[in-house]
Amino acid sequence: MIDQSRGRHFASAIGVCIVIQFASSTSFAAGETAPGSAAVAEVEGEKITAEQLDKSIAVELTGLEEQIYRLRRQKTALVTELEIDTFYQANKDRIRESPDIRQQIRQYLQNQRLAAEREKYLQTLRTKANVAINLPRPPAVRVDVGTSSSLPIRGG
Repeated sequence: MIDQSRGRHFASAIGVCIVIQFASSTSFAAGETAPGSAAVAEVEGEKITAEQLDKSIAVELTGLEEQIYRLRRQKTALVTELEIDTFYQANKDRIRESPDIRQQIRQYLQNQRLAAEREKYLQTLRTKANVAINLPRPPAVRVDVGTSSSLPIRGG
């Protein structure tokens, strides 16, 4: 038999899951509340408003908003037609013609740019963080290879 404490924790966990599911399906933006601060969920008789929900997930929302900002910023640095032409002229002997070659070049250059930005960001994180990796290398495995006559060492 489940004791009452475990039962309450289980019910609370289910309630939280329902609140999260409901919150993800509503049309409220971060910081907005339901009209009249109506309850968006109820857990063990306790009403939870959209405002309370927003406060409880404020840190996660801030992180997501930061990701959205970075994505928008990356999209503003789109590849220009001149860059595509320059790349094509420099590499036309290695490029096979196709109807969508310009789009392929655009995607390639955009991926290169994003990879460079990502690497630059990682470098700033590495310089700011004092990280030391102290994992020892695994020992080298030595295998004794015998030359007995029962082994096919001569290929036949």
